Amino acid sequence: MLSLSLPQAPIYLEREYMEDVTQKFDYEYYDTLDEIRREGITNMWGAPKVLMDYYPDISLKVAKEIVSDWMDTFNTRQDDGC
Repeated sequence: MLSLSLPQAPIYLEREYMEDVTQKFDYEYYDTLDEIRREGITNMWGAPKVLMDYYPDISLKVAKEIVSDWMDTFNTRQDDGC
């Protein structure tokens, strides 16, 4: 199971994750989702609720936005070796 330090609130960023990928949230959320996927904890439709278990300060709406952006940027981030 993951052992993560939890942020106090959702962190919104508009920064370059890699050269070609602009992420909207803190990279820690994306790393957590990568780990959830690798470990087979849930499918990605259940990922927002699992993400909320790791980060209880985020709402379901924000968790869905994070997962949506994670899915949108997944292939590019994986191609870049992340």
